[in-house]
Amino acid sequence: MAQLPRSLFVTDDAKGEAFTDAPLRLPSLNFNLSAHHIYCLCMEALAIEPGNSFLDIGCGSGYIAAVASLLVGPTGRVCAWDLTAEIINFALFCMGRLPVTLPAPIEFDAHNVFLPYSKDPALKFDRIYCGAACPVQMVSYLHRLLAPRGVIVVPVEMELQKISAVGNIFCDTVISFVQFNQLVIPKQADLDKAYAAHPLHSFPPLAPSMTVEEKKNRLMLEKLASQGKLGANSAVMRAMLLLPRCHFVPEEEKADAYKSYPMCISRYGFNVSAQQIYTTCMELLDVHEGCTFLDIGCGCGYLTAVAGILVGRVRLRTPLPF
Repeated sequence: MAQLPRSLFVTDDAKGEAFTDAPLRLPSLNFNLSAHHIYCLCMEALAIEPGNSFLDIGCGSGYIAAVASLLVGPTGRVCAWDLTAEIINFALFCMGRLPVTLPAPIEFDAHNVFLPYSKDPALKFDRIYCGAACPVQMVSYLHRLLAPRGVIVVPVEMELQKISAVGNIFCDTVISFVQFNQLVIPKQADLDKAYAAHPLHSFPPLAPSMTVEEKKNRLMLEKLASQGKLGANSAVMRAMLLLPRCHFVPEEEKADAYKSYPMCISRYGFNVSAQQIYTTCMELLDVHEGCTFLDIGCGCGYLTAVAGILVGRVRLRTPLPF
């Protein structure tokens, strides 16, 4: 940051406030620069390394993208997106007056992050900074941009969160409490049209031969994947697709088998956890073929069965009551 004076990233009328540690509004371009201590906090949390790929969402004048370029070095990659060509042109103007040569050229583009990137729909990044607040229900659209073990720092409502990709799930930590302008969300019709061509999650197609219970199970797991609580193509997802949850509860409890809360199996005196708890636990455990697995307090045996598919073998000490 010492190599990149902030005054080079603001309009002429704002230069007098460029070095004030407070948010800085550029009214002619309709965006803000964050207070400098927020930028420092975010970049420290991202822990950018040489060779990383980096995305700056809501890049504005390109300040954070330029800092990232110095950090990723010549073997890294930096992309920077904002909504309008006017903002992108101003960022390019700012790049032209920098006192240093950036080792990783910045790829600027006018693009809404919630839509598939037409130039490369499968593009993923090691590190992502988001300079505007993301509604909770839209965070899964950002998950899709993270590479394995990737990290994103993003304001979610009023929480500044660090979200890390761990296996096929996403773990968030609150760094601070902040107030950012909100990202622009496309209309639902535009999202539906865009993702018809580039699905957000690539599930296997629905088979005509699927039973009603198999379809309910599938819809439950799809919802969890859309919330970032289960990898759409993970081994855990594939195992759970084979095991409709209704087969692991008594007949009188089947109506609640696909609800999003814990179930009390009163006949036998135990609880079945909410499905999102099971998915998170199994993703974190990284159960794989050939390993040994112990299910303590196995209850109805659901996780035992999931693990059995993943490791290739199940041994039950006592028969299940149903």
